[in-house]
Amino acid sequence: MNLETLLSTNIIVPIAVAFVGFLIAVTTAVIAKEHKVSEFRQAWIDALREDLSKFYAVNYELIPIYTKGMLSAAEITKTFNENNLIFDELSARIILRLNWDEHKEIINVIDSIYDFRINFKFDSPDFKPLNMHLSNFLTQSKNILSTEWKVVKKGESLFLKFKYVSKILASTFLIAMYVLFTIALLQSSIFQW
Repeated sequence: MNLETLLSTNIIVPIAVAFVGFLIAVTTAVIAKEHKVSEFRQAWIDALREDLSKFYAVNYELIPIYTKGMLSAAEITKTFNENNLIFDELSARIILRLNWDEHKEIINVIDSIYDFRINFKFDSPDFKPLNMHLSNFLTQSKNILSTEWKVVKKGESLFLKFKYVSKILASTFLIAMYVLFTIALLQSSIFQW
């Protein structure tokens, strides 16, 4: 079989075109899906970051309210109760956004802050436990946001696997085509002698 026969038999060209078309279609679909998932993940990260910062601020603002002693007991109670409504909403939103298995530590910190608020004594306020919980909360928040940002930056693991498999398939196909054409050229040059 020589090169002219190989190309004129209409075997290789349609196979090559079909394979290249398939690779382009699948790659385009996977890239579009990955792009959309990245958009959703980025929106999720932005919303989570906003809720985490509000949660921190809502809890941190309790400290100056009590330590400065500028409010009456009734005003302190009113502020605390208003703050509790915001706290409950934000903690629910954060917990519902998180993966229970993956983010247990920050959920435990939120629960600890909740326990602190429930057991808070207005007559002798001690904010050392709250400061400790808020410090843990910031550390856990940074870890989650950093991890999620790395996923957005690198891409989903399925996409990365697909990318590597596609490179291997494309390389294999190109090598096979090269070998096939080389064999056909060698045979055609041998038969010409």
